[in-house]
Amino acid sequence: MNLDDVKAEIRNKNYTMALQLMERFPESLRTSEFYLLRGICIQLPNSTQLGISDAEYSLRKAVELDTKNKDAKLELAYFLLNVLHDPSSAKKYFLEVLQVTREEVPAGLSSLMESSQELREMNSAFTNTLKIQAETFLSKSEKKN
Repeated sequence: MNLDDVKAEIRNKNYTMALQLMERFPESLRTSEFYLLRGICIQLPNSTQLGISDAEYSLRKAVELDTKNKDAKLELAYFLLNVLHDPSSAKKYFLEVLQVTREEVPAGLSSLMESSQELREMNSAFTNTLKIQAETFLSKSEKKN
């Protein structure tokens, strides 16, 4: 059993099966990437009975297990901003990703995408959205100070 099987189910948009496969993973195989994929799958429609707290736990665990995992930090930032409506907590992770990557685009999820064109479009969207979010947070912080 490995994450390639899970990624295949995700590519086929079979999120429930991906989560069922993940439930069988022994604790020793539960890496940062494992928890990142789990957190993402939990949020997708018709994927599971698991809830928001399970998604948050998984995304936080992904960051905890690998503090350099930019994709996990970015996913957690978006989750905090868009799902939990907590921009101040999200800001921390957006800024960490910006600080480390500068102009680099997170690519850890690229293995889920099949065509290079799709990857380029997704990377461009990540970059633009991340820059806009960071500028918004920074401008709000400057106004408060």
